[in-house]
Amino acid sequence: MGANQVMTMIPNSEVGTARRAVRSRLGEATLPNADLRPSTISWGKWACKSNGCLPSHWMMKRPRALPAESAKATAQVRQKLLRLAKGAMKHAYAPYSHFQVGAAILLKDGRIFTGCNVENSSYGLSICAERNAVFAAVTASARKPEIMAVAVVNQRAVPCSPCGACRQVLAEFGPRAQVWYQGAKGTVERSMDELLVDSFTLCDPLT
Repeated sequence: MGANQVMTMIPNSEVGTARRAVRSRLGEATLPNADLRPSTISWGKWACKSNGCLPSHWMMKRPRALPAESAKATAQVRQKLLRLAKGAMKHAYAPYSHFQVGAAILLKDGRIFTGCNVENSSYGLSICAERNAVFAAVTASARKPEIMAVAVVNQRAVPCSPCGACRQVLAEFGPRAQVWYQGAKGTVERSMDELLVDSFTLCDPLT
């Protein structure tokens, strides 16, 4: 793995608690139970039969308040992801904008991947930290990874939410993910459905 593609693990107990917290935030408790086991669907069939697609009404749910124990677990996961994102940020290649960004993503199976932004003389070929982290996770996975949480930081500590392109990529692999990023008054928490309403998808959730 390159310097901007670090993988670590979170203990299963923490993953389970954080996963339940994220699901509770999105109101999934009122919906049919989703299979929490890693998908056994092959790459060619992942789209709709591995819980990758969500009925549109799931996206309309407003986040609910977390129980105290779930909030504590979520805070621990948030702190770890932010710390790892800051570590990845130090590897950013940003000689043109001088704006370093780092990201860390937590997968459903407990693995964490990080990424940093990498710029290019041909500006359009530059890539964001969030997408680098996602692509690193895809490269290291035999099946479609499912993102549970994302953290994004920058070296200037200025408001910096994922760009539109990154939001679409994150929604592809984590439509129910929680996202933490720098806001005007500290760390902001948003769900993917808040960041990208009615995201584009080629999947038919009814199949």
